[in-house]
Amino acid sequence: MKGFSPMAQIKFNRSSFAYSMIWHTVRIMIIIFAVSLIAFYLIISEILLRNSQNYLQTEVSERVAQFENKLSTIEMSGRVLRTYVVGSDIQSDQLIAYISSMMQHNPDLLSVCIVPATELMGTYNPSIFERGDNDKALAMTLNDEDYIYRDWYQLAYLMNEAQWSEPWFDALGTKQLVCSFSLPLRREEKITGVLRLDIAVKDLKDIDLPQKMTAKSYSMILSDVGTIIKHPADSLIMNYSIFNLAVEYEDDNLKSVGRKMIDGERGMDKMEKHSYFAGQWISYAQLPSNKWIFAIVTDTSFIFADRKRLLVTIVLVFSIAFALTLLTIYLRTLRISRPLKSVAANAARIGEGDFDAVLSGSGGIFEIDQLFTAINKMKNSLKEYIANLRQVSMEKERIQAEVEFASQVQLSLVPHNRSQVFLSEQISFYGMLNPAGAVGGDLYDYFMIDDDHCCFAIADVVDKGIVAAMTMTIASTHIRTTADSLKDTSHILASLNDFLCSKNLESTLITIILAMINLKTGEMSVSNCGHLPWYQIKKDGSIIKHDQTDSTALGVFRDIVIEQKVLRIEAGDKLVLMTDGVTETMNDRGDFYTTKRVEDTLSTVTEENIETIAETLYERVEQFSGSGIPRDDLTLLVVEYKG
Repeated sequence: MKGFSPMAQIKFNRSSFAYSMIWHTVRIMIIIFAVSLIAFYLIISEILLRNSQNYLQTEVSERVAQFENKLSTIEMSGRVLRTYVVGSDIQSDQLIAYISSMMQHNPDLLSVCIVPATELMGTYNPSIFERGDNDKALAMTLNDEDYIYRDWYQLAYLMNEAQWSEPWFDALGTKQLVCSFSLPLRREEKITGVLRLDIAVKDLKDIDLPQKMTAKSYSMILSDVGTIIKHPADSLIMNYSIFNLAVEYEDDNLKSVGRKMIDGERGMDKMEKHSYFAGQWISYAQLPSNKWIFAIVTDTSFIFADRKRLLVTIVLVFSIAFALTLLTIYLRTLRISRPLKSVAANAARIGEGDFDAVLSGSGGIFEIDQLFTAINKMKNSLKEYIANLRQVSMEKERIQAEVEFASQVQLSLVPHNRSQVFLSEQISFYGMLNPAGAVGGDLYDYFMIDDDHCCFAIADVVDKGIVAAMTMTIASTHIRTTADSLKDTSHILASLNDFLCSKNLESTLITIILAMINLKTGEMSVSNCGHLPWYQIKKDGSIIKHDQTDSTALGVFRDIVIEQKVLRIEAGDKLVLMTDGVTETMNDRGDFYTTKRVEDTLSTVTEENIETIAETLYERVEQFSGSGIPRDDLTLLVVEYKG
């Protein structure tokens, strides 16, 4: 056809075969891609995390080795110097020269201090040797009378072994923040003094991280009790410990990591979002010499730096494969869609009654050849089917007319609210009946027996349709004809039960409530044969539920005993009766309306008139059912005794 554009057809005709194939393929491929991408994301994240953990632990180990080398050099120098000091005059030029030599070979050594033991104070002056010009040691007297109370002295003297101190500010010596390695001086197994070697805390910052980590990571050093010795934030140094930060930020995870650090564990942990190290990872290890902790704090973006690039590559590859797949499907569907359009055109002619339409041009596709054969067979079958359909339609219309007539007859037997609301000034009724089909098996009725007595009933045949409607008509007629003579609800229902049991009806099982009320005294006799509870709304708004039955349902067993209860109804009381179509109404989720919801609804309309009560309850049931099709007849009867 001139001007035909397949692409235009696919673009604008969403019901076309090509569009359907492409659209379903797109959805399936998107689902497959989404699942694959999520799985790939999780796997790559795990691999990157494992690799980053190994890399960071290696970096931590290398830095620990470097720090350990610094500290070990100081320790070795201290032990060698102690041997020299014990056998030398601490004021001699040789000692100064020796210490100067040590400082030249060990640039981390800041100062050396030699002090006498407590019991030997006064025998010689405490001395400090600081690094001077050209790394020569400058000997000075230590003007600190309280040195015996310093941590560096106490650790070595009391524990009688070499110890590293916490960082402290040397106000009388180097005027710097230092860490000290202290050794006891002993002669003949007696402590004669303490030797102290100092390194500057600032020199610890000389060991930095690789260039690629500096933008997203930094290092920190903690003492053996968690005090921050090195950190990019100078305000934290010697002012906070890792446990102070954990308490300030209410971070139990950081507190746990801090315990692992000072216990000597190695590891890598992620911090919580509310932590000082929010969303970052901490890799850590302990220095063997002084039990300090070296840690690297790393941003999450460094851990998963390659993940974005890998995901972009996957998306690009998938997009290319996606486009090629759609192009292939589009070209193949064009070959199929052309003969299918011929099928559609000829099928339309057949649908209009032209059974002589000829199908041709399958395009050599086996499945379409089969389709053409099937359509030709269908043409012949349709001719026969249409003839039969006309006959069936006529019969169906006849039956439908009869059902509609039966429905009108049934409704004519039910009292009409508009014309029979008031049978007497002492009592009024309002009833509603909504069959599930054209006709139903529910019934309500009310009528005067004489000037002082009124009878009313509500009943439900356990079935639906015409059979139930016929049974209910029989029951209604029987009650009206026997009520005047028997004047006892139990006798009337016993007579009805015997009648139903004696007849060979397809549906005889009936639940019913029958009541007679003396309009002068308000005395009411009532019998409930297997029916739902009924409710009495008192004038004060309270609700009484009458749920006791007086026998089983009618029409099953002969000679059943039917009891009769006698109640006193007061002026202003309202009685609410219903069939199980109300309580068993089901919503879209499969829930029943239940008597509980009935009682909740009634509690909101206790002050209303009987019409409002019935209409409200009916509306609530309809709202509850939503768009669901009624499964059973729905019948209500509300009575008000005025006295």
